[in-house]
Amino acid sequence: MENESPQPCTATDTGAGAIAGPVGYEAEDRLAYLDPIRTMALAIWGGACCALGASFYTVMLAGGEPPHALPQPIAGLALGVGLAFAGLLGAQVFAATDAITSPWLTGRLGTADYARGCAIIYAGNLLGGLLLAWLTYAAAQYVLGTHGVGLAAMRIAADKCEMPFTVAVVRGLLGSIVLCLGFWLACRAKTMAGKVLTVIMAATVFVSCGFEHCVPNMYLVPAGLFLQWAGAVGVSEPSLSLGAFVGRCLVPCTIGNAIGAGLTMGGLYWIVHAGPASPTIRRTRRPRSRRRPRRDLPEDAAARPDPYSPRTSRGHRSD
Repeated sequence: MENESPQPCTATDTGAGAIAGPVGYEAEDRLAYLDPIRTMALAIWGGACCALGASFYTVMLAGGEPPHALPQPIAGLALGVGLAFAGLLGAQVFAATDAITSPWLTGRLGTADYARGCAIIYAGNLLGGLLLAWLTYAAAQYVLGTHGVGLAAMRIAADKCEMPFTVAVVRGLLGSIVLCLGFWLACRAKTMAGKVLTVIMAATVFVSCGFEHCVPNMYLVPAGLFLQWAGAVGVSEPSLSLGAFVGRCLVPCTIGNAIGAGLTMGGLYWIVHAGPASPTIRRTRRPRSRRRPRRDLPEDAAARPDPYSPRTSRGHRSD
């Protein structure tokens, strides 16, 4: 309806429920056509939630290398907590919860609107990640564990800035696929525990396999940069710089995430559920009416007994 104002998108409006059939595309349209202020607010909250999980992940790895620090699969549970916050609270995470590719592929969403929605969500995620990185630095989180948290933050940031470009692209592609599966399965879960479990499982696979996603990196690398620029922990990583963050981490991971979430996941599900040969679309088309034209009944038709009525079939006569 033209006078109906768009409603904020919730966790159940995105993901698998949003692309399971033609009815679900209405939720994607509401996401795509939200006003920029609402979209930006949801995106900032999504970036902040992922940053909280990444901060927890850094603290869990603050002991150095295993067995002093927790193994990667267990540390991945910490990142899953932040992703669960984002998914359950209806926040938007680039290439994970923003399911707006399918309406663009069907032609119901223009290219300009599609690009605008993606750009706003990406900018909001970046702003939320940078904000949390600065807040954790201002809170002197790096001094925890005798500066162990600060050293872990710089080590994680340096490792992400040392990835080759093509490796980062492929890791980003795989990472977005895993996180999309987690969020979409969470939309299918009926209980709160089921939603949290599916997202945490996806985050555990994501961290354990060494995949990448640009939104958590929007916190992890700036957190290390702030510490290095301030000389807070007394060490310096030569590979950690702003140029390396943009050129070897953020840009290639973003490219891989866009391919994995937009084309691989969104495109395949569009082919399955909304493509030209989709059985879902064929079932929703209204069949042609095969009813024969109604003939005029004689005037005394209402007075005639119905041979199929219960009274007539039981031997009762109609007067």
